[in-house]
Amino acid sequence: MAEEQKRPKAVYEPGELARTRKNLGEIDPEEAMLIANRLGGVVGVEKAAPANPSLMKRMRPRLRVIQRNQPPKAGQAGGGPKAPPKAASAVREGPAGTKGYSLPSIPPQEERKMDLLMMSEDYQIKRDYGAFNFLVARLFKKRTGRVLDSFAQRTLLTHINRLQGFSAAVFSIVQAAPDAYKENLDRPEELKFKFLKKLALWPKLIDEIRTHYGAVEQAGGPVTVEMLIPVVRSIYRMVLQVYYLRSSRIAGLFRTIFFDLGEYPEVKKKELAALMRNAVSGWQYINANVVQGLCPLLMRMCSAQYMDPDTFFTAGAQRILPFLGITKYDLLLPGKQQENRAGLEAQAGERKNDEAARERELAVLRRNARIRQERQQQADRGFKLLDMLFPGAGWLSLTTGTDMYPYFQPLYQFPDGFNLVAPENPVQVTVVLLRIIEDLFYGCRGIRFSLPEGAPQDSEDLSQAMFDWMGYREILFEKNYSQDLKNYVNNLNSKTEFQHSALGKKLYFTLLWETKFYFLPFFKIDMPSMEKLARDAGKLPPLGKSAGDLRRTFAFLTEKIDGAFAARTPIEEIPNVWDKYRFDLENVVSHRLNALLGAKKNSPMAVNGNLIKYTAGVLAALDWWLNDEDSPAQDQEKFKLFRSAGGEPVFTAPLMNNQNELFKNNLRALAMQSARHAAEAPAEPPPQAEPPRSTPEEPPEPAQGAALGDGAVM
Repeated sequence: MAEEQKRPKAVYEPGELARTRKNLGEIDPEEAMLIANRLGGVVGVEKAAPANPSLMKRMRPRLRVIQRNQPPKAGQAGGGPKAPPKAASAVREGPAGTKGYSLPSIPPQEERKMDLLMMSEDYQIKRDYGAFNFLVARLFKKRTGRVLDSFAQRTLLTHINRLQGFSAAVFSIVQAAPDAYKENLDRPEELKFKFLKKLALWPKLIDEIRTHYGAVEQAGGPVTVEMLIPVVRSIYRMVLQVYYLRSSRIAGLFRTIFFDLGEYPEVKKKELAALMRNAVSGWQYINANVVQGLCPLLMRMCSAQYMDPDTFFTAGAQRILPFLGITKYDLLLPGKQQENRAGLEAQAGERKNDEAARERELAVLRRNARIRQERQQQADRGFKLLDMLFPGAGWLSLTTGTDMYPYFQPLYQFPDGFNLVAPENPVQVTVVLLRIIEDLFYGCRGIRFSLPEGAPQDSEDLSQAMFDWMGYREILFEKNYSQDLKNYVNNLNSKTEFQHSALGKKLYFTLLWETKFYFLPFFKIDMPSMEKLARDAGKLPPLGKSAGDLRRTFAFLTEKIDGAFAARTPIEEIPNVWDKYRFDLENVVSHRLNALLGAKKNSPMAVNGNLIKYTAGVLAALDWWLNDEDSPAQDQEKFKLFRSAGGEPVFTAPLMNNQNELFKNNLRALAMQSARHAAEAPAEPPPQAEPPRSTPEEPPEPAQGAALGDGAVM
């Protein structure tokens, strides 16, 4: 009697609950529990379906067979092949006909620990249901095997892309090596050659990883840990073969290879140095985010016991290597014998070449000092030019700090996010310079370039660099950096103690990394651990490198123009150098340049050669700002991420409205200065100039002090 009272009442028609579940769709367990607690109600079950005599007659023979435990005969109902034993499920056919692997059976408490590790904020592989984790694990077993869509679709794909980027950098290093050096790749006694040979196999292995990842995408539906076994296995099978060398040793190997290749005169040292930096930073990302970031997945796939992630790759090697299908002989290890031999060889080489090395060092120091001096001089001329184009903006006082937002926001109407960048954040000046150069390139695209083989860039590279330039502002700053900055500042403004939360710290360090890797390569970051970038920079080359290449190219062209200016002789590298410049799109810079060079009066100074020199000056200013370690942009002590007052975010600043008046006053001052210079040199009287006009439609034309060929300006 008591059992009858405990059983729920049969209050629903047969099939009614199934139809209701179908209509409601998939409901999150946490949401279902919340609804049940709020709405209450009585638990009921469905009524029994009415018996069907004909169906019962058909089922009766089958029941007898089962009850008698007799093997079915061929062709009899219930016959067919026996089910495979449970152990056979370890290997099964995966997507696209490839071999797949099933997860090992492990004790529930160990699986629970691994799940919690995947749910933690450090990894964010699985969804954390909070207090309902235990309930979900009991009632919805399939859900616990799923990974987050954000992890499968973004994080994992980013890891694969970064692996490919690292592989491409190493491939370029090998390609840059002379044939005599490549012949050493088969020398087994040299660790550096073993290392390069291992990495040379990565492109093919990465293609295999992408194939496995594509099979997961084609499968559709939720992605589970089991579905990712081929991807994770292929990644670790490739990476762990060099991982045990550790990051410091790998960085040392790259340095050794760099100095080896530097001995060959045909190797381009600057390009090689950039490739080495990309390779070292690429490995740092792989070590911190790929190897460590996928650790919980690898643990679940190959280990029946939870292990500390910090020691898993050493203590768990006996489980990892068989799962990956490799042995200890496939691994590169910094063995004592290798270390001792390398150390002895290095000491002998140092003693033998000590004097020559010191001489090379001095030559490099002298060369670097000369380059830095030239860069500084070009930058000084560039900032003077910027002060002519935008007087009162503060270009000549960057060392003491200046706020570009009040001056340039009315001119360029930067989108939301630029207003939040602090004046003490060097990204503010960087974005303004990017925008000014972008305006200049609208005129440079009409210039025909025919650069020779010895130029810093060829014509195609130069055209591509100018075409890509807008992306640095639109993608790196407006789409990525400013969005993260708005997110951080808005949360900081609305949530107390947000900066001390895990999410706040992560977003802050992400912005610091974006400051460095998007804009300022020498910007120093003091942070506890490596953090991955929130977004990748895409196909854009590093801004610092692009600015340096363009600065050298336009400086090269400027030298050609200076040599031909007096006689206006043709220049082979710039066939239309003396033609009047033409902007595809009139903009802030073109209007001011027209006023400075008298373009509306068909002045002979408004030519492509002059436009190239002005562009060269602004590029030199940007290159110095980004790439010189002594520029104010690298002053970390004064750095502030966002605009603030008293520690609280400030979302705007008073804007200026007299920029045009300042520009016209500067034109008048230039005209008067030119007139005084003319009076002091009566032997060569300048051509008659019209008196200055002050109407905004046509500002006065300055004398030739602002034109091409005057060293005071450029």
